[in-house]
Amino acid sequence: GLAMLWDLLLLSQFGVLHLFLATERWRRWVAHVLSCQMISSVHTLCSCVSIACIILMWSPLPRIIWRLDELSLMISMHVLFGMGVVLVFISSVSLTHIETLELQRLHFRERSVISPSSVARQSRMFGLALMLWATADMTTGRLLWAVVMSLYMAVGTAFLGRGVGAVQGEAFTEQPMSS
Repeated sequence: GLAMLWDLLLLSQFGVLHLFLATERWRRWVAHVLSCQMISSVHTLCSCVSIACIILMWSPLPRIIWRLDELSLMISMHVLFGMGVVLVFISSVSLTHIETLELQRLHFRERSVISPSSVARQSRMFGLALMLWATADMTTGRLLWAVVMSLYMAVGTAFLGRGVGAVQGEAFTEQPMSS
């Protein structure tokens, strides 16, 4: 009831924030105030604050959707979750701050190679998907979180870079994985 509605509102503020930060109007305005490299940092900061709000204000929805009782299945889920954590960690720390801030994207675009930030972003998304879905005990709250965040990642990945390229030039648009 109300707890699920509250949690949906919390998740919605994350999505609305990202929609706003991806608009051409916002990027044009902020480009007058900050360098294009700092825009990514502001986006990351806003995302962290948004996620902190979700974590701090989340209402538990403890009804069990599924529970794996067989030990081998439970261990498998914990291993998959752990692999997701490791993948997110490695893909996040493997890049230097310069690569994370997208400063080298132009260099890789000119050479028609996939940039390290593109590979790291895809690895993080896969790791996050593992972390969202690999569980021995799926509750209503976790299912809500997993479904909404998976949809967000799918939609966000599909539209990644459109607003950036319009404001910061073609060199800063997302490099397709098949290049």
